[in-house]
Amino acid sequence: MSDNIVVVTGAARGIGLAIAQTLAERGWLVLAADVAERTSGADDIGAPDDRLVHRHLDVTSEAGWERIVAEASERGRLRGLVNNAGVIDRSGVADTTRDAWASVMDINLGGVFFGMKAAAPAIRDAGGGAIVNIASVAGMIAYRGAAYTASKWAVRGLTRTAASEFASWGIRVNSVVPGLVDSPMAQSDPAFFASHLRSIPVNRAASGADIGRAVAYLLSDDAGYVTGTDLVVDGGFISAGNYLRIARDMA
Repeated sequence: MSDNIVVVTGAARGIGLAIAQTLAERGWLVLAADVAERTSGADDIGAPDDRLVHRHLDVTSEAGWERIVAEASERGRLRGLVNNAGVIDRSGVADTTRDAWASVMDINLGGVFFGMKAAAPAIRDAGGGAIVNIASVAGMIAYRGAAYTASKWAVRGLTRTAASEFASWGIRVNSVVPGLVDSPMAQSDPAFFASHLRSIPVNRAASGADIGRAVAYLLSDDAGYVTGTDLVVDGGFISAGNYLRIARDMA
């Protein structure tokens, strides 16, 4: 049996895969869960030292969550959960359909809710641990995409509620707030990606590993007194506001 186990959702590719790989490299046994098939570079390894196990999970399914939490508990001590699974819809309020709204909210917010609800008792029974919810700068600013923006603001609020509720269980709950990440989701709109890049002081998008290291910190004992907060990983995008873009346009 493995000692410390973490479940990472949305881990077949992109940010989720990078998080899973980062945590595996740091000694966690990772149940990398996704509704999609894993992508190239995410293969299971058959050696005794393997730390990455891929599993199918629909984060909107309570039964699916029960199964993966049960497996984690059977393998060892479930000490961590990373709710990363998400989808994006860039339609505004006037153009967002009921179906699009429901789909985004079910996955981006419902998945976080069902994940914490299922995993927290097991983490408590394993001696405590930490939960990290992946939010977005869209949850801190006015952002295009009504459903996506609403879901990410809600994730930050739900994170704080859970942090207060689960503190007595020895569980810390925080959110990581990525800015522009070089991922398939962000690259799906090349014009948006290029424009956003011009507003980032460090002049690059985040890598998946940048997000993975932030998550690893919040799961670690180094963050033992950190709960109910946001760790913004955006290369200075929010702090610079519009002034950087104005200055660059005027140069």
